[in-house]
Amino acid sequence: PVAENQEQEQEQEQEEHSSSARASRGLEKATAPPNAVSIPKRKRVLVADDHEVTRHGVVSLLADQPDIEVCGEAQDGLEAVAKTRELKPDLVILDLTMPQLGGFAAAYEIRKMDVSPKLLIFTTHFYPTLEESVRSARCDGYVLKGGASRDLLRGIRAVLGGDKFYNSEAAKARSA
Repeated sequence: PVAENQEQEQEQEQEEHSSSARASRGLEKATAPPNAVSIPKRKRVLVADDHEVTRHGVVSLLADQPDIEVCGEAQDGLEAVAKTRELKPDLVILDLTMPQLGGFAAAYEIRKMDVSPKLLIFTTHFYPTLEESVRSARCDGYVLKGGASRDLLRGIRAVLGGDKFYNSEAAKARSA
């Protein structure tokens, strides 16, 4: 009987080993425990702004958001393009006026890549044709820095959710 028990244990171990080996090779479906909770994937954001204080302020704001992860920072448009290629973020926040390559030029370069992040312009500059320029650059929206406390998170979430976002103050001014 002792030898028989040892033999059964060995067979059971071999079965468990071959089962886990098949699973690790993708040959067996992995199943989650019945009470497992699906944790939503955090959205990855790249922040590009030549002003360090502004960039760090945005990063700090996003650090408190459970559904958003800052995957990188860039201090000019060329670095934004390179980091987009490298990090493949879900969203790139682009300052409009940066050294080397401005926000619209960076957006144009990013749109030529195989990656397709959402693009949100973050700028101090407002002019009557800004929305048209944002659309022409194939960006998903813009937020004015002057209204960032009210609009930045709303804009980020809207764009990540597949919507377009055009600064609320500018929209009010247009409709007045």
